Amino acid sequence: MHRQCRFTTVLVLLLILSVAGTEAHVPLIPANNGALETATPIDDPLKSWAIYGELRTGGVANYYRLDLAEGDRLRLLLFVPAESTLTPSLALMGPGIESQGVLPSFVHVPAGLGARVFAGERAVQASYEPFTPASQYELLDLDLVVDTAGTYYLAVFHASQSGPYGLAVGYREEFSILEWIRVPVNVINVHRWSGQSLGFILAPLLGTLLAGFALLFWRRRTGSSAPQGLFGWLGSTAGLLYIGSGAMLLMQLGVALSRAPVTAAVIVTLILVLLPLIAGAALLRIALRAHSKHVLRARATMACLGLLGFIIWAGLLGGRFSRS
Repeated sequence: MHRQCRFTTVLVLLLILSVAGTEAHVPLIPANNGALETATPIDDPLKSWAIYGELRTGGVANYYRLDLAEGDRLRLLLFVPAESTLTPSLALMGPGIESQGVLPSFVHVPAGLGARVFAGERAVQASYEPFTPASQYELLDLDLVVDTAGTYYLAVFHASQSGPYGLAVGYREEFSILEWIRVPVNVINVHRWSGQSLGFILAPLLGTLLAGFALLFWRRRTGSSAPQGLFGWLGSTAGLLYIGSGAMLLMQLGVALSRAPVTAAVIVTLILVLLPLIAGAALLRIALRAHSKHVLRARATMACLGLLGFIIWAGLLGGRFSRS
């Protein structure tokens, strides 16, 4: 195995160790859920989900539905991006719940269920989330044990404010293969949810591609080492995409830290940045030497790095194709 591939594999193991000490959520962006009848189902409420919703106007509520068994742990965290001024509240509705708090008339409670209202309170300072990465204000942190089995509902609402909000549900950190592959595209959607434009999000990737191809064509014209044939150019493109995805993360790290304090979680993000940068550099090095006598070894190493890209979310293409 090529030494860059081995080194990147070591970094992946470091990433796994880093993730073990942090909270990783599966991103979920709900569709139209402005009524009880269209409440977004949370199929496995014990699994760790990060829901990125939006109150499009004041005086409305967004609804979520989850089925819980007696003794289940219900873990909820309500937050907003650091750019937002919205401070929503949350209502928990279900069997066996003693009604507490006053609900506005536009929040509907299913017949026979109690409703407990939790008012959101903005934290003193924003917190740092390492995987997206992002800065956010935590408004509400609940950790409850369910006494009665049945169907429960969550309602996120505000009487007059609108804007994006996030709702973390569950505590078991589990990713399916497809959920893991889709992370790059979901992360782009999360940044758009926070108010960033698509052009701003992709600027580091596009800049890397333009600068990289300009350099490669210049090297070709000057007689320096340059990609040869289809294999060489495909490998170079993959390498630039890997490096570009690392540059995107690095930019988002800077954006997040402009609004949140530096914590130990930044180390996780830096590992996520280093992984595609190192793998991309290795791909470029192999592609520029594709005409050498070690073609089989080069292709084997490139295949290793290609599969590694799905694990380290490098290049974005895996996430894009998984949605087609």
